Amino acid sequence: MSERLLKQIKIFLIFISPLLIFLFFSLYKFLFPKPNCFDNIKNQGEVDIDCGGPCPPCEVKKLEPLRISSKRFISYKDGSYDFVFKIFNPNEKYGLEKLSYYFELYDKEGKKIFETPKETSFIYPNETRWLIIQNVKAPEFDDFKPKVEINDYDWKEFEEKFSSRDLIYYEPKIEKLEIGGYLISFNVYNSSIYDFDKIEAIIFLYNKENSQIGLARTYFQIKSKETQKVESIIDFLSEEPEAVEIFFQMQK
Repeated sequence: MSERLLKQIKIFLIFISPLLIFLFFSLYKFLFPKPNCFDNIKNQGEVDIDCGGPCPPCEVKKLEPLRISSKRFISYKDGSYDFVFKIFNPNEKYGLEKLSYYFELYDKEGKKIFETPKETSFIYPNETRWLIIQNVKAPEFDDFKPKVEINDYDWKEFEEKFSSRDLIYYEPKIEKLEIGGYLISFNVYNSSIYDFDKIEAIIFLYNKENSQIGLARTYFQIKSKETQKVESIIDFLSEEPEAVEIFFQMQK
C-alpha cells in the first residue's frame, strides 16, 4: 500500500469516526434499551412485569376502570348549556389525584361539530363524582359524549374519609326573587366524625313534569355533627322550578 493511499485512509477515518461512534451508540440503545416501567419486561428489581420495585405498585395494573353513567345536558334561555355526567370509582383503596374531562358534540349524521374546553377533577376510592362543565356556548347538536383522560400510573392509595352519605339535607326551599332568578336553600347535617373544609353542593332543578331545567352549585364548610343552612341563586331558567335533587362531593 502506497504512503499516499495510507494517508488518504487515515484522513477518511478521522472525518468518519464521529459518525461511526454516533451510529454505534444509537444501535446499542436500540438493541439494548435502558430498563424502564414501560418496556414489558420484568427487570430492574420489579415484582412483576413493569410493576413493583422502582415502578408503580402491581395493584395498579389490576385496578378496575372508572364507570361513566347518567350523562345529562341542560339548556338555558340565554342560549348556553350545562353538561354533566357521573363517574364511579369501584376500587376500594386507590383513587386519582387528577383526571381531565370534556364533552364532544355530534350532529344527526354522527359528525363531531364541537368540543368543550377541558376541565380537571379527582376521585377517591369507592366514590361517585359528578363532572360538570357549565355555561357552554355551543351550536345545536343531536348527541354528546363525555370523555375522560387519565394516566394509568396516576393512581394513588388514599385513606377514605368522606362519603356523600355522611351529609344529609332536609327542608329544601325554592323562593322566587324580585330581582329575578330563584333562591335555593336547604339545611345540611354532617353525621360523620370529620370536619370538611370544602364541600360542593350540586343542585338539580326540575319542573312540574319532572324534567330537568337547571343546575346550581355552591360550596360550604361544615364541622362534625354540625347542622347549617346552605343557599344558592340560579338565573336564566326557561320555566319555574318545582323540585330539587341535591348531591354532595368533596373539593380541594
